[in-house]
Amino acid sequence: MIQRLCTESAEGRNDKNNDVGRLQDVIVYALRRMAYGALHRHAQGEATPEADDVMAAALYATRPDASVDVPALQRLLRDIVLAQKRVNPNLDCEADSCSQTVAATLALLKQDAPSADELNANRDIRSAMLILLALARKTAGARFQAASLGRRDGEVDDFLYSALTAGIPPQYFETQWEGIPDNYDENGTHGRSRNLDEWVELLLQGGRMALKTLEMADEAAADMYGTPQPTPVSLGHRPGRALLVSGGDMRTLHEVLEQTVKADIAVYTHGGLLKAHAYPRLRSYPHLAGHIGEPGPEGLAHFPGPVLFTAGASIGQSCGDAFFTSEGYPADNGSPGDEAAMKNLAQAMPGFSDEIFGGEITTGFGRKTLRAVAPQVADALRAGTLRHVFVLDACAADWSEGAYFPEFLQLTPPDTLILDLTGGSCRMADKSLGAAGGLPRLMHADLFAAAGFGPALAEALGSSRVPLTWLFSGASAVSGLLALLTADIGSVAFGPDLPDVVTPNLWAALGRRHAILRLGSPADDIKSLLN
Repeated sequence: MIQRLCTESAEGRNDKNNDVGRLQDVIVYALRRMAYGALHRHAQGEATPEADDVMAAALYATRPDASVDVPALQRLLRDIVLAQKRVNPNLDCEADSCSQTVAATLALLKQDAPSADELNANRDIRSAMLILLALARKTAGARFQAASLGRRDGEVDDFLYSALTAGIPPQYFETQWEGIPDNYDENGTHGRSRNLDEWVELLLQGGRMALKTLEMADEAAADMYGTPQPTPVSLGHRPGRALLVSGGDMRTLHEVLEQTVKADIAVYTHGGLLKAHAYPRLRSYPHLAGHIGEPGPEGLAHFPGPVLFTAGASIGQSCGDAFFTSEGYPADNGSPGDEAAMKNLAQAMPGFSDEIFGGEITTGFGRKTLRAVAPQVADALRAGTLRHVFVLDACAADWSEGAYFPEFLQLTPPDTLILDLTGGSCRMADKSLGAAGGLPRLMHADLFAAAGFGPALAEALGSSRVPLTWLFSGASAVSGLLALLTADIGSVAFGPDLPDVVTPNLWAALGRRHAILRLGSPADDIKSLLN
């Protein structure tokens, strides 16, 4: 359900004076407490589906750019406390009266929740723990989307719980889980000590699980909305009332389209929902008008209609009567009148007074499409009309004038292709680089689609040595790096700077498993990669 949104940024979540960031830390702590009990139940062959749904939604809501505010996080904490009763029979309340202890339990959690720095004194291990948590959040997002479309996988849930318990002994939560034997999982993966190389292996396992979850979400979306196809999408707008949906939640977008189908309101997308235009069922709505290409929430402040932030949206410091959110669990978080209020507001606000053709962007390069064009790319490489394919995940990079990636794009030769893994949600959304090899030079895809393109291209070329380079930048791209390393096709580069979360020792341990190039100068890097 939709609710109004007014919140400060969750960025700087380790600042304990930031209420959003503090509550996100508390939620992670509460989930860690619940995780041991859930894994113990699963090991005994018992399912905990309701708790698993709460866990995934809450974990995804703890990412730094989540479109949540303090009331939404408080509701999530309530749901976690209630879910704990389902996985831990030792709670001192009956199922019907457990809610009576919620307030007291929340107060205890807020008081006791440690920061990430307090979980492990070793800086390198703490770095690995934080990266694993970020990877789990990414996986939880895909799992959340898949579950909203009816797909779940117990192995994915076990991974998420395992990521929450990794590095933390059960004794840390002994007051909560006194019913679990002292030797529980003594020789397993949860809570035991690891050296740095073992942590790298765990991170790579997490990368493989992230790809599996993305596949599950991809298949669920295709079953619900049809197979995505390359589709040109307008970057302009047309006269009339308008409503914008940001983020990555196609189910919520579908609901909004249904609610406004007879209301004379044009619906625009933003961020990761560019991909939605490629799905036949969603594209069939005539009032799905186009995509607003501004990269961040600041560009939406002057949108002449309501803005709905769904799961996966970045909200910055967005606040106002025209801002709404659907992120959170369960579905009844909002007040019954908020959906109608958003629709009524769209009819009351001025909308666009003019028509602007802002160009077009082609989306819909999904897994099947990219696999299908792999032979075409291979033929162009053999003929010499194409020289190289760059795959770019740099949403968090500096895109200001003179920064690395704007210069990199400008310097890429016209006989190269670029796959944008941000799905058009960042600074590359409105770029047009022409065509090469009969294909657009810039193609917007997602991580799962790109992961399948590498092996397909290798198969079409008949060689594992392919002119393909994966380029990653920023802390948010580390999860994608770990996932793509498991494909082991093409070369991998990262930079130009390492994010603070990655220590030199962890980077060195990762480099012992896979060769990773460090980016430096765009001109020199392009020359080196092409050779």
